[in-house]
Amino acid sequence: MQTLSKSDVEKYYESVSFLRSIVTLFQTMQFGQGNWRPVQTGVILATNAILELAEEVLSNNLQFLLTSRLTQDCLENLFSTVRLKTATPSIREFRNSLKIITVAQCLKTPRNSTHLVDEAQFLANYIEKIGSDKEE
Repeated sequence: MQTLSKSDVEKYYESVSFLRSIVTLFQTMQFGQGNWRPVQTGVILATNAILELAEEVLSNNLQFLLTSRLTQDCLENLFSTVRLKTATPSIREFRNSLKIITVAQCLKTPRNSTHLVDEAQFLANYIEKIGSDKEE
């Protein structure tokens, strides 16, 4: 599920019902000898937060809530990009990789941009050269 919206009320209530059934499932789920697990608390809290947030957002004249934007996928993607070069980077390596990734994001020209592409590629190559010189 990625969107909650009251534009199709039937589908909205179907989605809310599904999310509530997930909460019930995790409340009654038992692991091993009936021990409570942290994953249960996490799923219940996250699901209830989404339900309450959706009700708040949609009752204030907003049309929809993009639930996929509430995850940490973008953060995980960043960490995976940093770890492409080194599986377990030091603090210095992480900081330098983060700087390079940040600059690279700024150098990418959006498709609907109204300006011409300049010598940004040269700047990116220069930054990579500086990084490789320091490593040697």
